[in-house]
Amino acid sequence: PYDATFGEMPFWQVSPDSIKSDGSREGDEVYCCLHLVAQTGLAFTQFQWSQIKPGQSVHIAHVREYWHRAREHFALIVVDTPAFDRADTALTVIPEADKTAIVNLTKNSVAPENSELAARIKAAGGHCAGMILNGGTRPGAAARYPS
Repeated sequence: PYDATFGEMPFWQVSPDSIKSDGSREGDEVYCCLHLVAQTGLAFTQFQWSQIKPGQSVHIAHVREYWHRAREHFALIVVDTPAFDRADTALTVIPEADKTAIVNLTKNSVAPENSELAARIKAAGGHCAGMILNGGTRPGAAARYPS
C-alpha cells in the first residue's frame, strides 16, 4: 500500500491526535492507504479502522488542496459516502467533486426523493450528473439532472 495523503492534509481527520512512543504525532497516512491494481491505472483506498484508538473519532474535512493533488495522479476519482439520512459526509465532499451521482433504492427515476436529492446536491455546491437506481430496472429508464 501507498500513502493516500499525497503529501497533503487529507479529507479524513482523526482526533485527538495519536502519539507515538517517541512522543511525536502519528501521521495521517497510518489511517488510510492506497492500493494500486496491477498495471491498470486503477487504485482504491482502504481506511484502517483498526488504527483508531478508543476516544478517537474520524471527521471529514474541506481540503481542496488534497483533491487537487489527487487529480494530478488519477483522471477519475469515485468517492462513496453514506446516504444523506445517515451522515452529512456527502455535504463535505460534494463541493470538491466535479460531478455527483445519486444512488437510490427506488426503481422509479421520477420519485420525488430523487429531485429532492438533486436539489440538496446543488445547494451544497455540487453538480448532479444523474442517478443509479438500485431498486430494479425498467427498459429505457434513465434520468438526468442538469448541472
